[in-house]
Order: sequence, then C-alpha cells, then structure tokens
Amino acid sequence: MSKTLITSSGPLTPVNPSSGPSGSWAYLPESQWDDWRWQQSHRLRRVEHFEKHIGLRPEEFAAFQACDDAFHVAVTPYYASLIEEGNPNCPIRLQALPRQEELLRYDFELDDPLGEDAVNVAPAGVRISRCTRLPVRRAPSPAQLNSM
Repeated sequence: MSKTLITSSGPLTPVNPSSGPSGSWAYLPESQWDDWRWQQSHRLRRVEHFEKHIGLRPEEFAAFQACDDAFHVAVTPYYASLIEEGNPNCPIRLQALPRQEELLRYDFELDDPLGEDAVNVAPAGVRISRCTRLPVRRAPSPAQLNSM
C-alpha cells in the first residue's frame, strides 16, 4: 500500500513504496533483492545500464561521457528503483547521476581544502582515514620529494 507523505510542496508518493523489486527487476525473488551482496554485484556502472533501467535524457548521457574519466558512478538496483523515470527533477536522480557542472572548477576552490598536503608524511599513500594509509603505485613527484 502506498503511503502519501505531505511536504511543503504538496503530496509526495514514493516511487517504490513496497521497497521490493520493481521495474526492470520485478522478476527477481525478494530474497535476492534483499541480499546486499547481490545489490553490490549488480550495481549500475555503465551508461548503457542506466539507459536500460531508468532512461537518460541527452544531457545526462553527455554528462556520463564527460565525467567518465574524472569519477566513477555506481548505483545499486534498489537505489535506482527509487528514481522516478522521466522526472528530471527527481531528488534521487539528481544525487545519483553525474552532471557536467561537477567538472567545473572555480577560482575560489582549493586543491587541498583541508590543508593536508603541507603535512603529508607519506606522499606515496592515499589517506582513507586519520590513521590509515594505502600504498599507491605512483611514485611521488620531484616537487613532493624536495619538500620532504
């Protein structure tokens, strides 16, 4: 049963109120749909997958192509099932799909907004938390070596 929510902009009815498999995934048994491993292994990653399951507008397709080298997109089928097909202003769609505006750099943006480069003790590592670093396969640049 669909529960209607009242918001400041009017009534809002969830796209997938049952949270069960819907749309392109309606054939799946609920046990598989509820399995997080299945969700992770079947993430939508390529533009073709998004076109097949939720449909893309021409500007969204162009954004996927433009953003492909900068960052990767991966959306679970459950999250994709919440996207309203054909609604370009669907909040979940706006969060999940890349936009070309994300590639724009402005003068006020900083390369290192947290100021960590100045105190980087392991330039050949990637910080994933305050206490953990992972090695990477690239050597530090000469500038980084000279600043050590």
